[in-house]
Amino acid sequence: MHETEKLDVLNERFKSFINTKIQLIKLEAVERSTVLASGLFAWMLILLSAIIALFFLSIGASIYIGKFLGRYDLGFMCIAGFYVLLAGILFLGRTKLTETPLRNAILNKLRNVK
Repeated sequence: MHETEKLDVLNERFKSFINTKIQLIKLEAVERSTVLASGLFAWMLILLSAIIALFFLSIGASIYIGKFLGRYDLGFMCIAGFYVLLAGILFLGRTKLTETPLRNAILNKLRNVK
Protein backbone atom coordinates (compact mmCIF):
# COMPACT_ATOMS: atom_id res chain seq x y z
CA MET A 1 0.00 0.00 0.00
CA HIS A 2 2.88 2.31 0.65
CA GLU A 3 3.92 2.26 -3.01
CA THR A 4 0.33 2.86 -4.13
CA GLU A 5 0.12 5.94 -1.93
CA LYS A 6 3.38 7.23 -3.38
CA LEU A 7 2.08 6.68 -6.90
CA ASP A 8 -1.16 8.48 -6.02
CA VAL A 9 0.78 11.45 -4.62
CA LEU A 10 3.06 11.46 -7.66
CA ASN A 11 0.05 11.27 -9.96
CA GLU A 12 -1.65 14.20 -8.17
CA ARG A 13 1.52 16.27 -8.33
CA PHE A 14 1.94 15.50 -12.01
CA LYS A 15 -1.65 16.56 -12.72
CA SER A 16 -1.07 19.73 -10.72
CA PHE A 17 2.14 20.41 -12.64
CA ILE A 18 0.38 19.92 -15.99
CA ASN A 19 -2.49 22.22 -14.97
CA THR A 20 -0.03 24.86 -13.79
CA LYS A 21 1.94 24.57 -17.03
CA ILE A 22 -1.26 24.97 -19.08
CA GLN A 23 -2.20 28.07 -17.05
CA LEU A 24 1.28 29.49 -17.59
CA ILE A 25 1.07 28.95 -21.34
CA LYS A 26 -2.35 30.63 -21.43
CA LEU A 27 -1.09 33.62 -19.44
CA GLU A 28 1.98 33.97 -21.64
CA ALA A 29 -0.24 33.87 -24.75
CA VAL A 30 -2.49 36.55 -23.30
CA GLU A 31 0.53 38.69 -22.40
CA ARG A 32 2.06 38.35 -25.86
CA SER A 33 -1.19 39.12 -27.64
CA THR A 34 -1.80 42.12 -25.37
CA VAL A 35 1.67 43.51 -26.03
CA LEU A 36 1.22 42.93 -29.76
CA ALA A 37 -2.24 44.54 -29.81
CA SER A 38 -1.14 47.58 -27.82
CA GLY A 39 1.89 48.03 -30.07
CA LEU A 40 -0.30 47.69 -33.14
CA PHE A 41 -2.73 50.28 -31.77
CA ALA A 42 0.11 52.72 -31.08
CA TRP A 43 1.48 52.27 -34.59
CA MET A 44 -1.98 52.75 -36.07
CA LEU A 45 -2.31 56.09 -34.25
CA ILE A 46 1.10 57.14 -35.54
CA LEU A 47 0.17 56.00 -39.04
CA LEU A 48 -3.13 57.89 -38.92
CA SER A 49 -1.34 61.07 -37.85
CA ALA A 50 1.22 60.62 -40.62
CA ILE A 51 -1.51 60.08 -43.21
CA ILE A 52 -3.32 63.24 -42.15
CA ALA A 53 -0.06 65.22 -42.28
CA LEU A 54 0.77 63.72 -45.69
CA PHE A 55 -2.69 64.63 -46.94
CA PHE A 56 -2.26 68.29 -46.04
CA LEU A 57 1.32 68.38 -47.32
CA SER A 58 0.10 66.90 -50.61
CA ILE A 59 -2.56 69.58 -50.93
CA GLY A 60 0.03 72.26 -50.19
CA ALA A 61 2.48 70.81 -52.69
CA SER A 62 -0.26 70.52 -55.31
CA ILE A 63 -1.19 74.18 -54.89
CA TYR A 64 2.47 75.23 -54.96
CA ILE A 65 3.20 73.21 -58.12
CA GLY A 66 -0.06 74.49 -59.64
CA LYS A 67 1.01 78.09 -59.03
CA PHE A 68 4.40 77.34 -60.56
CA LEU A 69 2.81 75.75 -63.65
CA GLY A 70 0.04 78.33 -63.91
CA ARG A 71 -2.78 75.78 -63.52
CA TYR A 72 -3.82 74.25 -60.22
CA ASP A 73 -5.21 71.13 -61.86
CA LEU A 74 -1.76 70.30 -63.23
CA GLY A 75 -0.30 70.59 -59.74
CA PHE A 76 -2.82 68.08 -58.41
CA MET A 77 -2.17 65.78 -61.37
CA CYS A 78 1.59 65.89 -60.71
CA ILE A 79 1.09 64.90 -57.07
CA ALA A 80 -1.41 62.19 -58.08
CA GLY A 81 1.10 60.87 -60.63
CA PHE A 82 3.77 60.75 -57.93
CA TYR A 83 1.47 58.69 -55.70
CA VAL A 84 0.56 56.34 -58.57
CA LEU A 85 4.28 55.85 -59.25
CA LEU A 86 4.94 55.24 -55.55
CA ALA A 87 2.04 52.76 -55.37
CA GLY A 88 3.42 50.89 -58.38
CA ILE A 89 6.87 50.65 -56.82
CA LEU A 90 5.39 49.44 -53.54
CA PHE A 91 3.20 46.93 -55.37
CA LEU A 92 6.08 45.50 -57.37
CA GLY A 93 8.36 45.27 -54.34
CA ARG A 94 5.69 44.48 -51.74
CA THR A 95 7.27 41.25 -50.55
CA LYS A 96 10.72 42.70 -50.04
CA LEU A 97 9.64 46.19 -48.95
CA THR A 98 6.60 45.54 -46.77
CA GLU A 99 5.52 41.95 -46.17
CA THR A 100 8.84 40.47 -45.02
CA PRO A 101 9.88 43.39 -42.75
CA LEU A 102 6.38 43.54 -41.22
CA ARG A 103 6.30 39.79 -40.61
CA ASN A 104 9.78 39.89 -39.05
CA ALA A 105 8.85 42.84 -36.83
CA ILE A 106 5.75 41.03 -35.52
CA LEU A 107 7.69 37.80 -34.89
CA ASN A 108 10.47 39.70 -33.10
CA LYS A 109 7.89 41.50 -30.96
CA LEU A 110 6.30 38.15 -30.02
CA ARG A 111 9.66 36.56 -29.23
CA ASN A 112 10.97 39.41 -27.10
CA VAL A 113 8.01 39.67 -24.72
CA LYS A 114 9.13 39.02 -21.15
